Amino acid sequence: MAKTNKQNIILENLVPADVKPPYAPEVEASVLGAMLIEKEAVPKAIEFLTTASFYLKEHKLIFEAMLSLFNASEPIDTVTLYEELKKLSKKFKLKAILVHSGGWKKLEKQKVSKK
Repeated sequence: MAKTNKQNIILENLVPADVKPPYAPEVEASVLGAMLIEKEAVPKAIEFLTTASFYLKEHKLIFEAMLSLFNASEPIDTVTLYEELKKLSKKFKLKAILVHSGGWKKLEKQKVSKK
């Protein structure tokens, strides 16, 4: 696993700052969704990916939160991920992350259904 991380760092240094790398937000979201749904997907994803593998800042933060939970041997589910994102959301507002991922609409629906 150490080789993969070193290789990613070297590749990042080779890309000029003004060149945008190709990215696919749908694929990033699918990977994060798989990690959230299937706990066996987490170690597999962590083996090949780093936060630098994600283009969108929101996806980087979500991956970072999942990685933190995994390293702490905590379960990765919506509740623990939400709590971890609250801890890590110093750089980004949690609402912006939830809006981007579609989670904000789900939270709003839950609030309405509870009334």
